[in-house]
Amino acid sequence: MKIRVANLISNTINPFLTGMIIILAICLESTNTIPDALRWALVATGLSMLPIFFVVVYLVIKRRVDSVFANTRQQRTIIYFVSLGLAVIGCIALWLLGAPYALVISFLVALIAGTVFMIINFWWKISLHTAAITALVTILITLFGYPALVSALLVPLVMWSRVALGHHSILQTIAAAILVPVIIVPLFLALGLI
Repeated sequence: MKIRVANLISNTINPFLTGMIIILAICLESTNTIPDALRWALVATGLSMLPIFFVVVYLVIKRRVDSVFANTRQQRTIIYFVSLGLAVIGCIALWLLGAPYALVISFLVALIAGTVFMIINFWWKISLHTAAITALVTILITLFGYPALVSALLVPLVMWSRVALGHHSILQTIAAAILVPVIIVPLFLALGLI
């Protein structure tokens, strides 16, 4: 039962879905109308989350990674490189298309955070599930204030699921939960989003 629940949490609150929610939240906060927010969210998702997902599925089919979440540390390197390349392309494309400033900056911050996590991945497998949910919580609190604090309850839930499944140690999840706000908050401050 414990493994079933952990799998449900891990599969539901995953980096792909969390990334799309982050994009949507930023678009909703940084545009004037819901149709504009949805349009930019579709563009941003099409430049980032969907291509990464399709690349990962292709790698699973070709047996270059063990699962959609690439549970083996060494298998994640190619996914990091693809993600960082897409973040660069996304930053440039969104800027050229006149996307909301917050959306362009979020791609830049994702590029910086992704680079840090990729470097760590050369030696140690930090939890991307924990990083993604912590990024979402950090961004929600940044954009919407104290009411968004309730979303912080998701962080320990995801951390528990990753440890219960044996994909990460407690330290790997704690490191991700600490590192993400340490990267995001100063960058958002420096770039005028807070």
